[in-house]
Amino acid sequence: MSDKELLIELYRSTKGKFWLRKDNWISAEPCRRWFGLTINSSGHVTVINLRRNHLQESLNNVLSWRMLSNIHTVCLSENSLNGQIPPQIGDMKSIEELDLSWNEFIGKSNSY
Repeated sequence: MSDKELLIELYRSTKGKFWLRKDNWISAEPCRRWFGLTINSSGHVTVINLRRNHLQESLNNVLSWRMLSNIHTVCLSENSLNGQIPPQIGDMKSIEELDLSWNEFIGKSNSY
């Protein structure tokens, strides 16, 4: 699965059509032109910053987070995400910064 396919899965599972900013998401534009993303020179996603963007539902449908092997920063704070934080996020060895604060997650708290 490509980075683009994984990002489309994120968009769909978090009700992307209702996001406040979704510039170029799921379009033919390259991912480097999609709102909230930073892409490295090899064309891989390194940062996802969708803070305060009205993401909804859960992240549990994002099954293949580990495949985003170049990502070092994920900021999904201040949205309406719920359910449990997928354990796959904890398996991402490249993550240096993870901000999921101010959402509606349930279950025990883990540090990643």
